[in-house]
Amino acid sequence: QYPFISSGIEDYIEDYFSEIIGVDNDPAEPVSDIRFAVKNNTVHRLMNNPLHESMVHLKGKTCPLPGYQMFRMQVKVNMELYRKLLRWGSKIIVLSPSKLRSGILKDLHKTLRLYEISAKDI
Repeated sequence: QYPFISSGIEDYIEDYFSEIIGVDNDPAEPVSDIRFAVKNNTVHRLMNNPLHESMVHLKGKTCPLPGYQMFRMQVKVNMELYRKLLRWGSKIIVLSPSKLRSGILKDLHKTLRLYEISAKDI
């Protein structure tokens, strides 16, 4: 057995990935305070499979959507974040920041238009 000798790369890797979901890390992108609401019947599942290590359940915080509970996390906005959020469909809704919220809404509108066009051709 050989003793483990740290090269220091472990700390670099941990720092690099601690601010993001996935691997896409733009150094110019700031870390955002992401607020989102999760449907009540999905909270347990999300808690067992958190989106990010910084995710926190804001218990006791009143949610503007009935039947949903509040969460937050601190990450950079990137494509992997979009994909993870969209994977949950209507069970998760982003409340802030507005840039992320409007980006998701824009993507959903594009997808809806694509499905409407495709449905006519079938």
